[in-house]
Amino acid sequence: MSTLIDLVQNVKIDDNKGVIHFLDPQLDEEVTPAAITMKLEKLVFELKNNNITASFSNDQIHEMDILHNIGGEKHVYSALYNESLQSKETQIYTEIKELAKKSEFETRTDFRKLMFKWFGYEPKDHISELSPNDLSRKIMVYCNKIASKSRTGPGNFIIVGNRLGSIISDSNLFTFSNINNDPWVNGFSYQIGTLTGNIKVIVNPYLEFNNDTIVIGKTTQKNNQGVYLIEKNERNIDKFVTDQHHTKIVLYESFKVVSTPKAHLNYHMMTVTGNKHTLLTFLWIKLKNKIKGNGK
Repeated sequence: MSTLIDLVQNVKIDDNKGVIHFLDPQLDEEVTPAAITMKLEKLVFELKNNNITASFSNDQIHEMDILHNIGGEKHVYSALYNESLQSKETQIYTEIKELAKKSEFETRTDFRKLMFKWFGYEPKDHISELSPNDLSRKIMVYCNKIASKSRTGPGNFIIVGNRLGSIISDSNLFTFSNINNDPWVNGFSYQIGTLTGNIKVIVNPYLEFNNDTIVIGKTTQKNNQGVYLIEKNERNIDKFVTDQHHTKIVLYESFKVVSTPKAHLNYHMMTVTGNKHTLLTFLWIKLKNKIKGNGK
């Protein structure tokens, strides 16, 4: 099972269209003291077709069957299902990351938003020498901020690349998990452990080693704001003989990754650096690079 799919709400339906009903926490300021009320909302969606094709020569399948004692066609079917799962993981991560970026941008001051618009300045969290303990404590701060924004609980997972995952694992607050080899061997994201026992640390193997972003989030609960993976129950697989020597197998399925209107409140993205990254240092480096470029 995919680790990233466990972070969203997975819903299976029989048709290509449907509706998600979810609760939207709202602050009622008309009463004293102000109270949180729940409003029932709905999200209408339509699934997208996702067809995956594998073409191969009949001789290749025969060799796998006879010489290597591997069920050739079964191996192809397994590869197609793995490709399908990786496609879902990619779309889930992309959706969560975009929501996290939106959430982070909303927390910026008007001045910082102008600096981004004019100069492309992106604020970063300065962690001295990328200290594992300092980085872990900063992550916990953002997890608690998610609780105050979403009103439905703190963040309980982070998604990082291999480098940051290695740094975080050196923290005194980190506990290793019993890692099953299957996820990362097959190219899936995998959990390496937890921070303070309740924040999952997940490594996305497709991120560049030097990736300096940390996506922080809260697992989507049923009928709540968040990210949903909607899948059609029915999925078919067909085999076609294209000519005398070649065969094609096609996996037909329909799914879509959708998010509720306020889903971004469940996420946050932090970009970390071991060096000072103020607006002045950013502009100074940009000016030096521009001068060097003009000097050539």
